Formats: sequence, C-alpha cells, structure tokens
Amino acid sequence: MGNNNTRIPKSHTWFEQLPTEIILEIFDYLSCNDVMYTFFYLNERLNKLILQHECYLSLELPISNLMFSKNIFLEVASKIQSLNIIKNDSSISLKLFPNLKSIIMSSPYNLVEQQLESILKSDQFKKLHSLKIKCNELFFTPSFYDYSLNQVLLLQKVFNNKNSLNIFEYSSCIQSFSLKPINHLKLNLNLHSLILNLTQFMDLFFLIEYTPNLKYLNIKSNPPYEYHEQNQWLNNNKIKLKQFYLTFNDTMYGMNRFTARRIDFHQLINAITQFSSSLFCLSLNLIGCFITSSNDLPFNGIQLQQQFLQLMTQLKQFHLFAVLTQDRIDMKRILSTFQNEFWFNHNWIVGMHDKYLYTLPFHFDKFYDFIDFDYIYSSNPKILINNPKIWFNVKYIKFKKFNLDLLKLIKIHMPQLLVVSIDYFNDSENTEDFHIIQNKTNNMDIRLDRITTVHLTCGSLENEKQWLMNSLPNLKHLSLTHTELPLLKSELTFKLNEKIERLVIDGNLIVEQFGKRSYIYFSNLQDLQLKFDWKFSSDIYDCVFGDDILVPGPKSNAMNRGVAYNVANKWPNGIVPYDLSRITNSDDRDMIRNAMDWVTYDTGSPIAGSDSRTVCVYFRPREAGDRTFLTIQYGQGCNAHMGYWPNYALTMNLQKDNEANCFHSGTIQHELLHVLGFDHEHNRPDRDNYITINYGNIDAEWHYAFEKGIWGSTAVNLGTSYDYSSIMHYGADYFSNNGRPTIVPKQVNAPIGSRDNLSPTDIVEVRKFYGCIA
Repeated sequence: MGNNNTRIPKSHTWFEQLPTEIILEIFDYLSCNDVMYTFFYLNERLNKLILQHECYLSLELPISNLMFSKNIFLEVASKIQSLNIIKNDSSISLKLFPNLKSIIMSSPYNLVEQQLESILKSDQFKKLHSLKIKCNELFFTPSFYDYSLNQVLLLQKVFNNKNSLNIFEYSSCIQSFSLKPINHLKLNLNLHSLILNLTQFMDLFFLIEYTPNLKYLNIKSNPPYEYHEQNQWLNNNKIKLKQFYLTFNDTMYGMNRFTARRIDFHQLINAITQFSSSLFCLSLNLIGCFITSSNDLPFNGIQLQQQFLQLMTQLKQFHLFAVLTQDRIDMKRILSTFQNEFWFNHNWIVGMHDKYLYTLPFHFDKFYDFIDFDYIYSSNPKILINNPKIWFNVKYIKFKKFNLDLLKLIKIHMPQLLVVSIDYFNDSENTEDFHIIQNKTNNMDIRLDRITTVHLTCGSLENEKQWLMNSLPNLKHLSLTHTELPLLKSELTFKLNEKIERLVIDGNLIVEQFGKRSYIYFSNLQDLQLKFDWKFSSDIYDCVFGDDILVPGPKSNAMNRGVAYNVANKWPNGIVPYDLSRITNSDDRDMIRNAMDWVTYDTGSPIAGSDSRTVCVYFRPREAGDRTFLTIQYGQGCNAHMGYWPNYALTMNLQKDNEANCFHSGTIQHELLHVLGFDHEHNRPDRDNYITINYGNIDAEWHYAFEKGIWGSTAVNLGTSYDYSSIMHYGADYFSNNGRPTIVPKQVNAPIGSRDNLSPTDIVEVRKFYGCIA
C-alpha cells in the first residue's frame, strides 16, 4: 500500500461474507469508479479483491470530492493503468500513476491546450499504449471541434518512433494538411489502430504512410468529390489493413444538386481496393454523400458487386449505409439488384426505408427518418421476422413521423437506444395530430430506461409532457431547436429541473425566453450551450451598409467598399459552409439551394468530354469542424455579411412577409455574391465615368450607400470594365425619395438593376477573385 497510515476497518456487514463469485457478479453491474469509491475502504478482503482484478483499475478522474479521491489514489495509484479525464483543470498530477497505459480525454467542454500539452510532454506519454481524445456526438455537436488545440504538436508526438502507442483516437476535426502542412512526422511501428476525424479524405493517405503496421482504421471525413483532381496517393498496398470503417460527414440535408458536388466513387474504390489482399471487414457510411441516381453505386447491387466488392478477395464483413437524393425511387427494383448468387453466397442482406439503403443486421448507431417497422423492406424479407439482433446497434433514432405507440416496439427492437430526435418542422401533418396520439397513449406503461437524450426541433416541450415525464426516467440531456419551453407552473418544469444536466438551446426567441427565466428553468445544469444570432451579444454587432450588406465589427472599421471587398476576406478555397436550419419552409430552402447551385454552376467551367464542371466556388452544409459558416434565416430586409470573417457568426437575412419578399432566385444570388466578398457595382471607384448619382433624389440617411471605393485600399481592381448588367448593380430608382431616378447611366438605354442571374462579367470577376483564372 502507498499509505501505511490508512486504517481499514473490520466489516460489520453481511456483504463481505458473500462468495467472491457473487461479489464479482455485483461489481459487473457497477462502473469502475463506483466499485473503487464505494468498496475500497470497506474491508481488507475487498481491497485485495479490487487490486487483484485489473478491470477495476481503470478510473475516471472525479469532478468533486477530490480530497477523498486523492486518498484512494495514494493507495492504488501505482496499479492504475487507465484514466478517463473529464475535467479540464484536474489538480491530480499524472506523476501519481507511474504504470499508466491508457488515457481517455472525454470532456464535453473545450479542451484546455495547456492540459493536453502537459500530457504530451510528460514521461507518462512515452509509456502509453492508448490515447483517446473523444466526444459523444450522439448527444450534442461537440463543443471542442477546435483548431485552437495544438494539433501539430499532437500529431508530431503521436506519429513518432519515441512512444509506445498502439491506439490513437482523436475526434476533433483535424485541419486540412493542404491548408496547414505538418512536418517532422516519423514512422510509428507500434500504431495498429487509428480513429480520426479529417477535413479532407486525401489527408488519410498522408498519415498512414507513417503507420506501416496499421490493422484497424476508423475515419470520418468529407468524401472525395468528382471535381477534385485525381490524387496520386494510392500507394499504400504494403499496409495489411484488416478493418476499415469510413464515415462521410452527416451533411445529407441540403446537398448541392450539380454533378460537380457528387462523390467520386472511382477515387473511393481505388483508395479502398489497395487493401483488398488483407481487408476482411469494411464499413461504409455514405450518409454524407450526394448520390443522385439509383442506377449508380451503391444503389445498384450488380454494379457494386462487379466494380468493387469482387475485387475484395478477403472481405467477410460488409456494412453499408447510404441515402438517395432524388425524389422518387423504385424500391423494388433497387432491392432486386441485391438478390443474385453473389449476395446470397456472402449472406449480405440489404434493407430499405424511404430513400435509405443499408445492410442488415443494421451495423450503425444512427437511424434516420424512421416511420414504422412496417415500412422497412429487404432483399431477404425473412431477416425482418423475429430477429432480435437486427437493430441492436441503434443508439440514435430520428423520426420522420413520431407516434408514441411506436415506443413499445422500439424498446423491444432497439434495446441500446440512447437518443431520440424529433423534427416537427418536417412533419406538419403529424404535429396537427399529436394531441390525438398522445391522448391515446397516456395510460401506456412504457419505460425506456436507457434513453438519456432528447432532441426536439420546432416543437413544444409542453406537448411532449406525458412521455417525457412518464417514459424516460433517466432523461438527462435536452437539445432544443426553435422549441418552446414549458410553462413555469407546469409539472414538467419541475421534473426537468430535477433531471436535466446538459442542455442545448438553439434559436433567438427560445434563448431570449431562457435568459429571462434562467433562474427557474433547469437549475441543476452542469453544461449549457446557447446558439443564437450575434446581435444578442454586446461585444459583437452588425454594421449595415446600404440596404443589404452586413459587416461585422466596430463601425469605425466598417467603411471598406469596392467591387471586391478585400483580398483577405475571401472564403478559403472558395468553400462557403452554410446552415439552413432556421429556414422552416421546404420551398424556401429549395429556392436558396437552387440559387447556390446557379452561382456554383455559372462560375465553374466545363470539363472536356464530360457533363461535369470544375468548381470555382461552392456552398455546402456546415460540418462539425466549421468554425466560420453562414447562417441563413428569415430576417429584416434582404442582406448578408460581406466576405469571410474568421470566427464571426455570419448571417444572411431574407425577409418574407407583407412588407417584403426576398425569395427570388436573382435576389438570393445577389446576396450570395455579397457573401463571396463583392460589393455593389455602383460603388466602383471608376463609376463616375459610367453613371451619375442624383443625391438630391436620395434621403441623406442613405447617401453612404452610394459612396465610391478606392482602388487598392477599399476595392480590389480585377481588371474588368464597368458592368451595367451586373447582378450587383442597383436599379435606377433605388432609395428614391420622390420617385425620380437615383442612378442615371451615361450609356443611353443601358439596363441596370438586373436580378435574374450573374452577368458574364460577374462570372469573370468571381473566377479572378478566387484564383480560378489569371
């Protein structure tokens, strides 16, 4: 024992007289921490029993009762082999654990860089066999997808021949090596297991060059796209990989509909088949891929077999999950392509519901757009009958149609379920019938003991009252998006106060409501995340230019004008991540995506011999690693932040009411060019050669919207001529206070104020600004 002054009392309970086998059976129902902190000081027999079983020497560093814990650590520290660190500022030094083999950092909060660096630079790090820096994405979007951590130091320490690591997991998104190259990596012959979240798929092959003995690989990344250059990184056939789990990020909602954004299956197949001689388990989660045709991979089982799976000579286990983006599909025809001898001989069975295709039994932990088990079909229907293991892995379910009557079946078929997500925004019909469904099931005795988390979108907690209170005894986490909080005097409010430990609130109105009553709501919270527009912050506010330009930051810095706003305000790689969750009408969302598609298409260029186009700029749904992205929402006027501002909450407001309607494709394309960094055409420094501004017809408060920029200072000269037909040009009577023209072209009959599509000069300017042409 490390502390001989500790006196262990004799037991006065019947517990110690139980046989060892019974005690160990009891311990199996408890966590390592519960076993250690409850029984260690009970008596000498239990102390010896705990110390003799290594499974009880894996501890989670406590966040409370530190003095009591330290006393135990002094006794057992030399035997502890695994630590789970969940508190950023733990005062317990790793020097207490000389035989430490494994560290798991699983804080729900932002990781502290100094803490991670202290671990990497410690003597204990060199002895570690396993390092896992992880998060649980089932519950919330991780708050530590953060490039502020010293990822360069981390990777240099891991991919190094001076450590003993066998297993490395890092759930935070690793910045693309094309943006931030990493040098001084070395071979690590010990590493046989990697779990990583990469920005770019191609970065994977840069890293595994340093892991020649890799056996297990689990990667989350963006997919390779058709417009990307063909990469010359397919030269890792010396690695005898056994298991490959690949997940493309969950950006299935709002995908770009042009072929330039489609996944490049040719690159993907070439990347995977280099492991064909050794790979026996392959898992492909393609939910984050843009797949448009049921005739293409992976929805055509014959092509999947002939072009891919037949090449994998050692493959025994194959798991697949994909979604099709086209509106109408022939499910029977798709399933028939998976019903030949090849699929039967391998015992690989696929199932479908809605537009989703997956292998059965279902291997993945998230299940989307569920309606009912009766709406699931299979290439071998027998597997759906009396198969208790078919949905065993599901931990997260998102309902397309939520019916409380399903809860009893879900409890039977999905015993591991932890998270329920309901989006009433996409289910207006169901919302109208909700009270009927609820009243029907009020007296049902359904307890889903494992569910700890509920996500609600566009709903009301009060409407969920009965099942939240009665069916979820272990509810601890809530994620609310545009969802009404319960009434203060509601019985549900008191229940939630007792239960909820972690809470995410997304939406201006609900955040404002929460802020006014936070002393009553959720008083036992340990973790709170609020998501709202930055106009609610006193530190950062919007400065509005003209009628439709928003520029972040103090007003004193907000006078940069010009055709292109500033070279420094270009979006990296021409990629604009966006969030459409606040646009609640599906037609409105489609119009926005369509406008994005046109900007992407028009500014791209044809590929010889192909229907595809190379892409200069494009818009994609935001991903977990995006710190800067565009939030599109209903708001006052038609306006958008101009250009790229790192770490700012950038927005586009589109008004839709009796006063204004911004939902026209040309208007949205106009705002998107602001987002890309372009000012109005009439603000060009040389505009006086082409137009006359009649300030007498403009109210004084709007004069600033007609000010000129300065070449090289507040405007970028892209070498193009003044463009009357630009989508960025004001109309002749914009901001007129008397109905007379405010802008008069010097070229007779020149049309100005077009809001149809980008002009040829607009296209050239975008391509020049983003370096797509010289």
